[in-house]
Amino acid sequence: MEISKKISEKFECDIQNIAKSFIEYFDKCLNNKTNDYVLNWIEYVIRLIPPKKREVHFSKDFWERAPKECWKQIYFLADRFKSGEDVNPYLSKTVQNALQGKRTDMLWTDWEISHFHLSENIPNGSYFSGRSDYLLFAIVGDYFVCFLDARPHPKGAEFADPELYKYICESWPELINNLEGISPDKDWSKEEIHKFRQRGLNVCYSYNGQVKALGGLTTVSGKSVRSVFLKDRMTFELGELSKRLADYVEKEFINFSESDYLLKLETDGVRLVCSSSNESAVLDERNYPTVNYIFNQRWLVEKVVECNRVAQKDA
Repeated sequence: MEISKKISEKFECDIQNIAKSFIEYFDKCLNNKTNDYVLNWIEYVIRLIPPKKREVHFSKDFWERAPKECWKQIYFLADRFKSGEDVNPYLSKTVQNALQGKRTDMLWTDWEISHFHLSENIPNGSYFSGRSDYLLFAIVGDYFVCFLDARPHPKGAEFADPELYKYICESWPELINNLEGISPDKDWSKEEIHKFRQRGLNVCYSYNGQVKALGGLTTVSGKSVRSVFLKDRMTFELGELSKRLADYVEKEFINFSESDYLLKLETDGVRLVCSSSNESAVLDERNYPTVNYIFNQRWLVEKVVECNRVAQKDA
């Protein structure tokens, strides 16, 4: 048990450093005072959209509502989704607040509705596009994206407009579960929903007399419940790995030091490394699915590893 605990503590330190390296790629002004790089990284990565080809669908009466001034940009973004290109640069730059442990994009936290700047221009030296006059609101799945609405750039409580939720209910009711046995709440206004989000309170949404459940939930601190759950799952997976290694050490009567094993970010993701033999292995997805989701998405690993390589070369 003591060996397992030492390995687990070492892995916790390693994984925090790996999370920090991911954060530093996207946030050049990293606040080093944070005490949980992992949770901040998870809060960020769950909002990112892995580049892959997706079918694009439009809500009922979408084109009747969408301002014609932004039709060109809507088609531009739709084409990027269809071809599997990176659409993350068109997300709001405020998602970076998650890297600092701050509240961010409560529309996504509450309803998992992403919003995109309808702009084709990305400033030099920036990963994100500039602010635009219009935003596109969408639900993004693994192999599909549902365009809900396009409207002039909202402010404040306008990001809590229940009309956005209604468009999902009308066009894709299969995306939302009914909560049986629960009486509908009142029809909350966007101002009320906005205040609830600011206070970390979760309320239900009702449509045609049915209570609906969409997306995630928020904690009182403003974190996504999903991110807290994922961190707990990751901690459990690494704890199981620590136990397996401890069993091996005890059975083989190996002289042990907690520095013998470490987690390290390599070109193909996070690897378990044995420092004494210099052997390493990728953490397989079957036994460590959460670790792989958080740290081993290839498109992200490639960005961070290349950035680290260049930094080491210039040092």
